[in-house]
Amino acid sequence: MTLYYILGSYQKIIDSIVENYFDAIKLNNRAISLTSIIYSFYKKKYCICLLNSLLYLTSLNYWKKPEPGWRLNIDKTMVWTNAIYILHESYYTNKYHYYQNMGILVFIFYMGSEYIHNKYLATFCHANIHLFGNIANLIVYSSM
Repeated sequence: MTLYYILGSYQKIIDSIVENYFDAIKLNNRAISLTSIIYSFYKKKYCICLLNSLLYLTSLNYWKKPEPGWRLNIDKTMVWTNAIYILHESYYTNKYHYYQNMGILVFIFYMGSEYIHNKYLATFCHANIHLFGNIANLIVYSSM
């Protein structure tokens, strides 16, 4: 299997799940979370790996039909559960302050994605939530 084949198959799955261009961008950014899943498994942090995997699955479930309702509530609950658990785990590492600072940055992007009514800017903010949130996770995992 080549990387091109794998990425092409992944894109077909994304295309079958969402029709809206902006939703596809947001869902593709969720793929960044796969790095957190793989790295937490590599570091033998199986509880964190399970939480990250559940978060990924709830996100896929939400983006299958992105509208307010139970799917969104489950996804947001999983996000907060993950963030609080990793914050708790980061307290026992020497990278706690990095996670806190990145958390503030992620929260600012979250507020931007929720309250900016320009689709392009909101999508940019949402993409950065995933990018900086996963960078923060990787920093903490590296010190575990």
